[in-house]
Amino acid sequence: MAPATVNRELTLLKGIFSKAILWGKLHRINPVKQVKCFREDNFRLRYLSKDEIARLYEHCDEELYDLVKLALNTGMRRGEILNLTWKDIDIQKRLIYITDSKSGKGRVVPINDAVREVLINRKRHYAVSHIFLKFYRDRFEGVLKRAKIEDACFHTLRHTFASWLAMSGIDLLTVSRLLGHSDIKMTMRYAHLSPDYMTSAVQRLVTIWSQTPVLGTSHEAPNSHKPFQNQPLAEVAELADAQDLKS
Repeated sequence: MAPATVNRELTLLKGIFSKAILWGKLHRINPVKQVKCFREDNFRLRYLSKDEIARLYEHCDEELYDLVKLALNTGMRRGEILNLTWKDIDIQKRLIYITDSKSGKGRVVPINDAVREVLINRKRHYAVSHIFLKFYRDRFEGVLKRAKIEDACFHTLRHTFASWLAMSGIDLLTVSRLLGHSDIKMTMRYAHLSPDYMTSAVQRLVTIWSQTPVLGTSHEAPNSHKPFQNQPLAEVAELADAQDLKS
């Protein structure tokens, strides 16, 4: 049994005993109160390659194609997509307004050309309040199987969105805001996919320092810090020996 599963069961058990004590059904301390949960390793970052994305599109029917395309281009969660109504969409301003998210906070998701095309097409052909009516898990899993994409689920599309942004050089703060993370620590799982962002950050110091005068250089004569510069090697050796004798 996985540590996460044990922890969920333990949390439930603690809650049951706490309620029993509160309701006067148990007249003793919570017997599992001091039991500690296992440490969980929640790092799981599976994202689709360009080839896998192409195969996924190829095997989707029209409904799943639109759903997948929206997910890959917005990073929205499945529940957020299924809850979308047309009142949440502003095609003119190219914005999607998410009012009910996992973090409990609303956010705004920009609409790129690919998403705009999906929305306009669905608005034209589907006269219903919700943009997508239902998600069929078995159909999606069947598409993954036919496309020969392993170890993936619908949430993998969200990881794919964030991963390709990071690998394209988009800073992690922007990625975090697009995903709607309440804590940027959740976004740091994509940091290793963006090795250049730290390099580019410190590289800016080169520009800053180049514009800052070096202390003392205006009071020194040219080459004063290099007494042996432009002198023959034999003379440099003699001068060096003379200085050693004086010292």
